[in-house]
Amino acid sequence: MSGSVHQHDISGFQAFLQILRNAFVQAFNARYESSKGG
Repeated sequence: MSGSVHQHDISGFQAFLQILRNAFVQAFNARYESSKGG
């Protein structure tokens, strides 16, 4: 049971990291696109 709870905690952390990475990629892409366009 505890293993299942731990797994859920890990998945939540993974989702958090994914959101952070997505935001970073979005900002990087926008910056790259603007610099490339200019």
